[in-house]
Formats: sequence, structure tokens, C-alpha cells
Amino acid sequence: MIDVLSVDYITYLADHNALFENAIPVLEYLKKSYKMHIITNGFEEVQHRKLQNSNLLPFFDHIITSEKVGVKKPNKEIFEYAMNVTGAGAGESMMIGDNFEADILGAMNVGMQVIFCKFNGEIATRDVPMVDNLTQLKNLL
Repeated sequence: MIDVLSVDYITYLADHNALFENAIPVLEYLKKSYKMHIITNGFEEVQHRKLQNSNLLPFFDHIITSEKVGVKKPNKEIFEYAMNVTGAGAGESMMIGDNFEADILGAMNVGMQVIFCKFNGEIATRDVPMVDNLTQLKNLL
């Protein structure tokens, strides 16, 4: 039974890919000026399929998964790995994330700039730039 569940999880998770409002227009706007990458705690196969199914894959140059790196956010190793792969330094990198602990604190621990997307009602425990919707990113970047 566990084998069936794990196969189904990998198979069907990629089909659940609802986007935040205005995701595509904001990504189109950002792609003109920035190199964009994803750091995710997801599985390699699932994340690539989700991005493909949601038409987001063309916006990102690198997809860094915790499965590939062997550690999850907020572990600093995944952020350091991402900077190494992308050739970016912490001072020129920006983490935009919706999980305060994993995304924001993890990125801050390696010296990256951050923007917290407070979409799920989570409270920021530090004073950082925040947005309530994706279109507000245009004003911050």
C-alpha cells in the first residue's frame, strides 16, 4: 500500500498547481531584468512537472530542490548550493518567499536580501520587506 501511495503522490501532486493571482504577468515583468531561480523543499520530479504543468518553467534558469541537495530550507547549505550553481553572491541575491522560517530566515542566515510574501497569514518575526500580493513586487524591485 505504501508503494501505491508514494507513486500516486508523485504522479498526482504535479497536477495541483494553482497559481497566485497575477503570477504570470509579474514573472514576465521580472524576467526582463532579473535572472530567476527556485529553491524548493520539494521532490525533483514533482517540482519540475509542477512547473511544466503550470507554464512557469520558462521563467526560471535553475530549479534547486532539497532532494537534490540533501537538505531542506532553512538549512544554509541549500542556499549556498543555489548561489554556487547560479554563480550569484549573497549580496546580489534576493529570496522572495511565503514561508517565513524556511525562506526568509534561511536566506537571511546566508546574507541574502529578502521579501516576505505574507499570503498565508503567517506573521513575520523580524522587520523585513513584505507584500500582500505579487503585483507589489514591482514597486520593491
